[in-house]
Amino acid sequence: MNLKSLIGTLVSFAILFFLYKAFIASSGEEVRPGHIFTIEELKKDVREFDGKVISVQGEVIHSGSLGVSGYTIDDGTGKITILSTKAAPNKGDIYKVKGKLNEALKVGSESKLTITEKEAERVNR
Repeated sequence: MNLKSLIGTLVSFAILFFLYKAFIASSGEEVRPGHIFTIEELKKDVREFDGKVISVQGEVIHSGSLGVSGYTIDDGTGKITILSTKAAPNKGDIYKVKGKLNEALKVGSESKLTITEKEAERVNR
């Protein structure tokens, strides 16, 4: 096996692991039911919230397909990507999302967080 095919295999396994972690692994416990966290709060203490069910609310700033339906929300303190099996909402809509927080990627002290959507509702503007 040459280096290029080895790297391709490793990338494939990484993607499968992420999908397993996001969609199949345990659903996680809900942290402070009914509380809406700021994205800044989640980023400050990723270890406390990783793998747990949380709620956030913000404006949809990007909506499109990421292989699964995905969109990005901004709550004024930060941005986070939402992974969903449902149709993505429209850009500009305000959504409250409840789902499992995942630390998808960590480089140094920076973390890329995603939320695997369990429930989402449009909030009046």
